[in-house]
Amino acid sequence: MLSKFRIKQIFNLKNVPFLLIVIIFCLIRFPSLYLIPFMRSPLVLSHNVARAFIIILFGLTLINKRLALIQEKTGSLLIVLIYFIATSLSILSAQNLTSFFSAYKDFVLGLMLGYGVFMNVNKQNIHNLVRVIIRVTLFSLIIELLTYLFPYVFLNLFKLFFNEQYFL
Repeated sequence: MLSKFRIKQIFNLKNVPFLLIVIIFCLIRFPSLYLIPFMRSPLVLSHNVARAFIIILFGLTLINKRLALIQEKTGSLLIVLIYFIATSLSILSAQNLTSFFSAYKDFVLGLMLGYGVFMNVNKQNIHNLVRVIIRVTLFSLIIELLTYLFPYVFLNLFKLFFNEQYFL
């Protein structure tokens, strides 16, 4: 059982970026589902909410760390910057701009999440993050297995919650 001290320790303002990382991993790893089942808006899809949290995490990290990555890890930043520029330049040969920007959006969000995780996860809480990732992956695997073994039962039961594209 959680004591008052443990709850205060978990919800300390210093832990907000780490809690955001945990929430992001949970939302991204699960199938895309409506967080409010009766509201069929793309705004309440779990993956879109996770994308918004990634942007918030990136902003919080920039504010809290004040670009500490540039001061501490110049070599890593240079490699990521070169890769970012190379990917950005590939728009010159893109034939389908909609597909390019969709992939580019995922690339930029991945960089933002990577920066947020890199700057906010330390030796004290990395074990907690690994435990969360393992548990979320196991739960997601169980959902996928149930979908495979009992497709009609699962699809009819959870059609209200999951995005239609999940069933295609």
